[in-house]
Amino acid sequence: MSFVYENYIREPVTVEGEINIHAIDVGQGDSTLIVAPEGNLLIDAGTNSSEDDLLEYLDYHGIDTIDYLILTHPHEDHIGGADAVVENCSVKNVIMTSFAVTGRVYDDLLDALDKSAETSVIECRAGAEYAVGEMKIKLLGPDPAELGDDANNSSIITKITYGESSLLFTGDAESSVEKRLIIQWGQQLDCDFLKMGHHGSSTSNCDEFIDAVSPYMSVVSCGKDNSYGHPHREIVSMLKTRSIEYYRTDKDGSIVFICDGEKIVKK
Repeated sequence: MSFVYENYIREPVTVEGEINIHAIDVGQGDSTLIVAPEGNLLIDAGTNSSEDDLLEYLDYHGIDTIDYLILTHPHEDHIGGADAVVENCSVKNVIMTSFAVTGRVYDDLLDALDKSAETSVIECRAGAEYAVGEMKIKLLGPDPAELGDDANNSSIITKITYGESSLLFTGDAESSVEKRLIIQWGQQLDCDFLKMGHHGSSTSNCDEFIDAVSPYMSVVSCGKDNSYGHPHREIVSMLKTRSIEYYRTDKDGSIVFICDGEKIVKK
């Protein structure tokens, strides 16, 4: 399947209020909370060992309802706290793929979803669109037919639009997927904010993709002194060369960005 979009123009849209983007420090994992005037979105839920910290963070910020929980792929550092979130918060919708793994963490998630009568589970399909008030959510992939045998490359790709501002989240998708996205979506990849792929790994964040997204703001979610060396120095160098403002949870802790629909700034 191939999608090519030419002469893409982002139409100006005016919104009222702000959204807050929380890059939550969950160690060597991923979890991003987006708080909008009309509801909340959580992308990934950190590690199993950080689930208490995640729940405390949500409670501290008064988050007891989540409209959409997007689980990019079923690795422990992305879904480790998802069962606890489903069990302790009112989660209306979970978006995930059918890519399955073996192990207790994934089984715990499935058990929590089975027991939650209020949670709808939605299978990711490229092009699907959802909304939390004026915040628009568009899934750029993958379609079920695009799932291969690699969990990272089966990550959900999510574009968030609020007013004239846009944000992109790619889970742990690697360069081969990034290049496919350029072919499929073209200029629609253009975004102001990028959550750097795969914790700032050089296996993701290829030059062509960063040029296509052309963000001015970015964040890397990774653990302090992690054994993977994330973010890799060539990625940090690339961000500096392109004058892309970037933050790191391993050095900055949990980070909050504010988006008013026209610009995105660090709080």
